[in-house]
Amino acid sequence: MTNKQLEKLCRIWQKRLRLQDWNVRIAFEPVSDIDGAFARTRNSRTYKEAVIQMGVPDQLGKNWLGSHDTEVTLVHELLHLHASGFDERLEEKSPEYREFESMLELSAVALVGLSRKRTHGK
Repeated sequence: MTNKQLEKLCRIWQKRLRLQDWNVRIAFEPVSDIDGAFARTRNSRTYKEAVIQMGVPDQLGKNWLGSHDTEVTLVHELLHLHASGFDERLEEKSPEYREFESMLELSAVALVGLSRKRTHGK
């Protein structure tokens, strides 16, 4: 997937998640630039602006749910925008933050799965 394709996919999911009023910049970045993470999001709720750095897929391994899925990771990061007022109050690496991240990941997996079933007529 190219950066241009990633941007297009981001716009599709922004519309589905009702985040069209956010200015989101997104691009693939070397995993080393985002501390080995699948992705990283920085945002300003006040200005409704976000920067999403997605790890280059070839540089990513597996996550706790299995293989890496760029679309699921994208949706996970976009869901952070809806929850930005909540997750900024959680201490990173705390049990509550891990539970929050798990909820976002499972929600993203479910949303992408439903979208793919609808798209492929299953």
